[in-house]
Amino acid sequence: VEWIGNAKDIRRLYCSHCGKRFSERAGTLRQYTKLPNDTLQRILKCLSHGCSITAAADICDVDARTVQRVLWQAGPRADDFHHLQVEQHRRPLAAVQMDELHGRVCPAKKK
Repeated sequence: VEWIGNAKDIRRLYCSHCGKRFSERAGTLRQYTKLPNDTLQRILKCLSHGCSITAAADICDVDARTVQRVLWQAGPRADDFHHLQVEQHRRPLAAVQMDELHGRVCPAKKK
């Protein structure tokens, strides 16, 4: 429908079903942030590689509270994604090859 923001780079969308208007960032990590995309991705990479909050803030040149807020928002999302992936792998297999059913689990005995 329209563009919002100082640089007019954020789309404001219109739902034809309910008639409400909302930002394209609604429901994402970028919802209430003014961080550029590359900075947000760099923060997430630092955190995923195990950097501390202060180290990630220093590397990305942002305040530690910003990194903490990103971690607070991204943590539950990552946890939900992880649980979805685990549930997909717990489902029983539809078909198994016969050689997979009767394969050896331990190495053969030496003579």
